[in-house]
Amino acid sequence: FLKGSKLSDEQEIANYQHIQKERQIIAELKTAYYNVLTKQELIKYAKENLSISEDFYNKAKIRYNVGEGTNIELLTAKVQLSEANNKLNISENELRTSLTELNFLLGNESTKHNNYILTDTLEFKLYNLNLEDIYSISSISNPSIKIAELNIDISSTERSIAWTSLLPN
Repeated sequence: FLKGSKLSDEQEIANYQHIQKERQIIAELKTAYYNVLTKQELIKYAKENLSISEDFYNKAKIRYNVGEGTNIELLTAKVQLSEANNKLNISENELRTSLTELNFLLGNESTKHNNYILTDTLEFKLYNLNLEDIYSISSISNPSIKIAELNIDISSTERSIAWTSLLPN
């Protein structure tokens, strides 16, 4: 009876480990997905910043050529334009990296980047949870906690088996 109880608990542990692995993979996929979304937004802002910097540079150049602007103003505009261009390049590289990570998690072996059309938006959702609520939710549904509880049951069962083997029939 005790060995059957132990095997039953071990089967439950395997089931919870499977659930735990599924949740881990889903979390990694969601993280990669939202990383790509974030990088796409950053590229949009970097392009907008580059456009503003180009406009500022062109105006500073015109002002300098007609004698109204200073050389410092023109050089500042050049530096800002260069920085905006660098930020756009960095953002594009980060997007490629994020897409590679998403491809890997999706199991796509190819190194070429698929042009995913992500339809979600980044928004903030407020959850009114306190520490006790989070603790009670996790203690009910977290597979790691369930595995630990079952390991305690197995240890107790193994202890009982060990005692019964020492005692006479």
